[in-house]
Amino acid sequence: MTEVPFTALQDQKVAVIGAGTGQASILGAVRGYAQSLTAIVSVTDTGGHSGDLRELHGIPQVGDGRNCIQALAPNTTEASAFAVRFRDGNEAGISVGNLLIADHILSLGGIGAAFETVARDLGCLGKVLPATEANVNVVAELTDGSVVTGEWNIIQRVPRIPIAQMRLSNDAGAYPPAIEAIRSADVIIIAPGSLHTGIISALLPKGIKDAVRDSRAKVIMLCNMMTQPGLTDGWNAGNHVSMLPPYLGRLPDVVIVNTGAVPENVLDRYRSIGAEPVAPTLGESGNFAAVFSDLIPQNISLSEGERPGSQLKSPHWLTHCPVKLREALTLALS
Repeated sequence: MTEVPFTALQDQKVAVIGAGTGQASILGAVRGYAQSLTAIVSVTDTGGHSGDLRELHGIPQVGDGRNCIQALAPNTTEASAFAVRFRDGNEAGISVGNLLIADHILSLGGIGAAFETVARDLGCLGKVLPATEANVNVVAELTDGSVVTGEWNIIQRVPRIPIAQMRLSNDAGAYPPAIEAIRSADVIIIAPGSLHTGIISALLPKGIKDAVRDSRAKVIMLCNMMTQPGLTDGWNAGNHVSMLPPYLGRLPDVVIVNTGAVPENVLDRYRSIGAEPVAPTLGESGNFAAVFSDLIPQNISLSEGERPGSQLKSPHWLTHCPVKLREALTLALS
């Protein structure tokens, strides 16, 4: 694939809001192309080994921030070392990066300082900021009036009563530098990821919604390519967009939607866990522009998408092609 020169962000301050693998893939695609790049990451996930660290030390979740730091690190050897996992019998255990960030939280007194220190040591081409420094959980209020607390309790709830509203387990304030990054941004990208428990969770700390709503930045939403069991079963792109305004404070200015076909072997793997492609249908979701584009990578490694060990984590076999994504962002920003 011959890449078109990507200059759309060269004079722009960019803030990317999200959680985990989807956010990290966006950061990797635009790293080095913007005037400044800041990731604002959710810290409420309860799964994986970083969920174990939360329970053990009473700290916010570190794994999604670690993914973002790795994506922004220019030295691939150092980033790979950061991702190395200790062995736990025959299973891959906790990563070096998770342990290092957790240690910094305990010694420095906060996850913001921990992210800053590790990102500086790795020479990251951008900042990674927690949405909040509070050790909080995400909460789903269901349509029958019941309440479920914790990301994986929400995803795995039985029966799957629809979600009426999302909130945090307490009135946590946003991390002040995250608010400043949003206020000063020229472009705000809402990354793909777990819509309710990752993306919306990053918007819930007090102050973030107001900052996005009042921002003069162009807000671009990058829609998920696959549905997520327990959260967005059967949803199309318009369903994803319409979920955001109560938490974002506004509609996105532009929505980027995948129209490419998922390869059959990848599709079979997703269907085995109950996921389907997100239909590129927006309907009457509101007044915003849309970019419809094939965002499927040419080569997809199913082995790389597996999550290590037996921890509660979603597999991520499919992420947006960075070259095609940069082309779509050029259209979105034109």
